Amino acid sequence: MSVLFGDPQRFAVEARVIVPAEHTGPEHLAEHDRFVYGHCCFWVGGTQVGRLAEIESLRVMQGACDSLLRHRDDREARELASCEPAELVAFLDEKLYGGLERSRSEIRRDTRIYWRHNLHPQGVESFDRIGRLFLVENDADARLVYCGIDAQPLEVELETGFVDDVLAQFVRWFDEQHPQSR
Repeated sequence: MSVLFGDPQRFAVEARVIVPAEHTGPEHLAEHDRFVYGHCCFWVGGTQVGRLAEIESLRVMQGACDSLLRHRDDREARELASCEPAELVAFLDEKLYGGLERSRSEIRRDTRIYWRHNLHPQGVESFDRIGRLFLVENDADARLVYCGIDAQPLEVELETGFVDDVLAQFVRWFDEQHPQSR
């Protein structure tokens, strides 16, 4: 059974704990308790982001969401408020993943300044090759922009803090349900 945090029409995290058939023997219980296998994805504007069918370590997903929460209350960027969604994706994509013509110090500077807007859960295989997912907040408003590979950007307008509240709900649920995985 899946659990859903948030609103799939806005932003949500979906997760489902499973025990893969190859991990049912007693020799695998400690490994399962540590990694907690399952399925996970985000929902952005009614669109699934990530491959829910793929078996994943939900412990890794919890850690990735916990890492994203380090930027809570630190995603304001007034200079990006008026960009069209495609411009926003192109700008942040260039700053975070751009060409090698930049110096190492420019790459470090851009990463330090703009990484906080990147909502891609690092290290979570279900989210490999999904495209880009960025969050920019200003005062009470937030812009969540998802751009799949070779697709047009999808923008969802939210209240500032909504995405972080949803991520925190997932992290809290995981920690309460699976304290042995820490």
